[in-house]
Amino acid sequence: MLNLPAATEAIVQKWFSENLSMIEPEPVGELIEMYSLYEDSTEVLSESDAKRYARSCLMHLFSDDLSEDLINFLKSSPDGSDPEPEIEQETESEEISTGGANDQSAEFLDSDLAHGLIAVLRGKDPDEFLASQSPSTANFISGLYSIRNGESQEAQSAIENLNDLKQTEIAKILSDYSISLEKKTASVESLPSGIRIIQPELLEEPIFDFDRDQIIGKCTKDHPETAVFVQPFAVQTWDGRLLSLAERETRKLIFPNSGDVQSFTGQHFPKQPKKHELGIWHVDRNESSTADHFTNFHIKGTKTNVYEVHLVPFSSTDYESVREYLKEHFSQFGLRQTVPYLFQLRDGVILGCPHGKDMSKDEGYSEGLPYWRTLDAFRFEGRLLVLGPLPAHELYECASLTTTLKKFSLVSRIVLMA
Repeated sequence: MLNLPAATEAIVQKWFSENLSMIEPEPVGELIEMYSLYEDSTEVLSESDAKRYARSCLMHLFSDDLSEDLINFLKSSPDGSDPEPEIEQETESEEISTGGANDQSAEFLDSDLAHGLIAVLRGKDPDEFLASQSPSTANFISGLYSIRNGESQEAQSAIENLNDLKQTEIAKILSDYSISLEKKTASVESLPSGIRIIQPELLEEPIFDFDRDQIIGKCTKDHPETAVFVQPFAVQTWDGRLLSLAERETRKLIFPNSGDVQSFTGQHFPKQPKKHELGIWHVDRNESSTADHFTNFHIKGTKTNVYEVHLVPFSSTDYESVREYLKEHFSQFGLRQTVPYLFQLRDGVILGCPHGKDMSKDEGYSEGLPYWRTLDAFRFEGRLLVLGPLPAHELYECASLTTTLKKFSLVSRIVLMA
């Protein structure tokens, strides 16, 4: 029928009938008319039109109702002369290369298919690249995109379409992927996420263990030539309780007469905090204090950080927007910042800042950022505060493409020099 050897015609016919599909192929008459026009023209068909017309031809050639008009047209020469007579040759030893998956020289990647897959990876709708694809391929890619975006109805529709196209194995692959991703998402969502608000307890008795308990305080005055004062607003007990000292009268129960503590200068005392700085300190009694002194206590030991939580209006999957938002924040406030920040993203992920990095520039993100799925925090003066030291963290990669390429280039040079 198609001038193929009899030994292979049945196999080729069967393969095309099972693997080639197309919704509403172009009619034979229109195909012949269109190809005839372009044979006499210097114009060239667009890539998508050429694929659609070629696929339509294949659909007709391998259909049960083969068109003789199409066969005769394809066999004719562009100048209209009669086709060469058919010469059937068939031998037992004849072999025809199929150009299949094992023939590496025959590999070809469709550009629209490549663009469509990259769009899925980027979380963008690949629809504009699917017009030239077969229904099976188009449904599979659309299904991948829907599953990635959590659009369960659209994903199920793509799976059903693949089954209707008799692509049951491909439909099962897509369905299995959807189920596995749902299970993984469910397991992650079952974990606590984001900031958990805790309420400090009210201090009922004026009890403070000076050896083990600590104050959480704010520096209210920072004139080293006179005195530096810290106002406690909570107590962190040795067994993990958080007690409120928001009221001055409550503070005075523990730290009479002012309710504040001092910060002294000298090598035996911790570094003096700056005004508005927050911290966690141990406290000791002033050696020379008497009942007549207004402030009778001072901070001692190394300060533990208190972190203020800042909200970021982007999800953790929007890496570029997260990075640019943080860069802008540190460009504006980095030099004036007296309290270290944590950043909670829209989906609950909490980011920290690596020590010693300039977070206003891309290079500050080259090694990734520490992140946590959940942390405890409490509110003070409208601020959301997390107490240090912070627990073990995971790594959030959000470096720019340029920074990443520079990093890999450096690693490659080191490897070559080794």
